[in-house]
Amino acid sequence: MKMYRVLSRVVCWAAFGVMVPMLGCADLSEPWQLNYARVLAVQATPPGVAPLQTTTLTALVFDGAAVREVTMTDVVVPAPFAALLLPASAPAVWQAADATVVARELAAQQVPAGEALVVPVTTSVTLAGVDGPLMGVKHVRVGVAAANPVAPAVLVDGVEQREVTLHAHQVVQLSAAGAPGLTYVWASTHGELKRAAAANSQLTATELGDGVLVVVVRDGVGGVAWTHVPLHVVP
Repeated sequence: MKMYRVLSRVVCWAAFGVMVPMLGCADLSEPWQLNYARVLAVQATPPGVAPLQTTTLTALVFDGAAVREVTMTDVVVPAPFAALLLPASAPAVWQAADATVVARELAAQQVPAGEALVVPVTTSVTLAGVDGPLMGVKHVRVGVAAANPVAPAVLVDGVEQREVTLHAHQVVQLSAAGAPGLTYVWASTHGELKRAAAANSQLTATELGDGVLVVVVRDGVGGVAWTHVPLHVVP
């Protein structure tokens, strides 16, 4: 499906498909390594909204020590789209305009009937102990309802795991069970990942400690989901 969007200034693109501060980019030796605080993904629930439908923005954030899910209350809708996506009564909840306004704005942008206008929404969150806000951009599709993909199961050597324990230097095959047509990005605080941007990856446990293993999936039209599981590397 064809998309229409306004391109905003690019600061730095991470493999996870969100905007991150320029200072962080220089510190990242590999995109899959969770070694500094950043936003890994921003999810709009739902990612596509029909007139008067609401959506909530949630970010998957690595704070430098752990992964957490944060409801994004600091949200900016660019001025050209301010009439399309409006703040609702609850924090972090946004509502599409009524059908008349949506139709008018889509017509002004020459969007064909049945297509969506993609609104680039900037989000940020400030966490204790982290220098400066962590930023991300989410493209919300206005005019057509859509849903996020289902969060994938994490399989280690073919077996679903909700917590992963490995021995030092152990090598395992990772896979994410998701719907066809999704793209995948893995990340980890420990070990070394190969094929990190594929559904099937490989993790080598290279250092001891406790951390997290993450996989983010996208459907290419705004939908995103993720799964994160505790990771332990023992002697």
